[in-house]
Amino acid sequence: MTASKSYPRSTVTMVPTCLKRAMVLLVAFGMMAHCQRMEEDLVAEETDILEAQALDSPAVAAYWTTVGGTYIIRMSVGRCGVWVVNIYYSVFYRSNTYDSPKSLGDAWLGVPNDKLLKIRQVSVGYSTVWAINQYYGVYYREGITASKPRGDKWVKLSDNTKIKWITVTQKGHVWGLSSSQKVMYREGASNTNIAGTEWKTVSGVLLDTITAGKSGVWGLNYGLTRKVWYREGTYGDPETNTVGSKWTDVQGVFNYICAGDDKVYGANYTSEIFYRNGMTAASPVGSNWGQTETGVNGLYHVAYVKDVLWAIDYSYTVRAKVF
Repeated sequence: MTASKSYPRSTVTMVPTCLKRAMVLLVAFGMMAHCQRMEEDLVAEETDILEAQALDSPAVAAYWTTVGGTYIIRMSVGRCGVWVVNIYYSVFYRSNTYDSPKSLGDAWLGVPNDKLLKIRQVSVGYSTVWAINQYYGVYYREGITASKPRGDKWVKLSDNTKIKWITVTQKGHVWGLSSSQKVMYREGASNTNIAGTEWKTVSGVLLDTITAGKSGVWGLNYGLTRKVWYREGTYGDPETNTVGSKWTDVQGVFNYICAGDDKVYGANYTSEIFYRNGMTAASPVGSNWGQTETGVNGLYHVAYVKDVLWAIDYSYTVRAKVF
């Protein structure tokens, strides 16, 4: 009979423990590398799109005011001022634009980022600013006031619903698009209850872009056609039945669309800017699209508030036109 070998207890337990730690480290490094690749891919995607569009873009007319900015790719305007996002996912606020809709501001001020978030898009409301990070997490800016227009910190919604695009009205009503292009509405969200309670799906269309304001909820469908849709019952941003009733197909094909206080603006694939004529409470979809008398091409992203049309040109620079 052969005697069995015995080992010190510490030797027997040390090997599995070391292996577990090594596996945890490998998984962690793998996740970090994967996240870094995702972030780099997103930056490359934005860069490729904008540089491709810039190749043939006509010059922007000189009589637009150049507001400036470095590598700006997203912009939103509202009572909380003019906010932009650059290609490096940094957020900036335009000084002296809080509650001053006709002001073009003085300088771009970085928004403190306590969570080191990478922000893809912002939407400016009456009392806060909503944001989407690079992984489609949803945040809002807490503590925005006249004396502190950049606010205090970003607050993440408690649920983990992934939202790829977000828009907020000046009454605090929030709409978004899921990662599968479904239209989402934030139940209970308002200026007095910023976060609301939960996301609800609004069926009927799949959209690639959505915008909401006093002129209603508008969107561009997912795919190559980029047709325009309007949500019936949302004109005026009503307090009751805020979600509306049905989607209406509106003539027009645009690359980008923006619902302002009293107008809806769209930019087409050749960078011409149009606005919707004849919009009233009785006829919320209006009558036809009229081209802006700006004499301008080379603009791909527009935002409108109180007789000021903001835009980003193909050199990643912000411009503004006061009517």
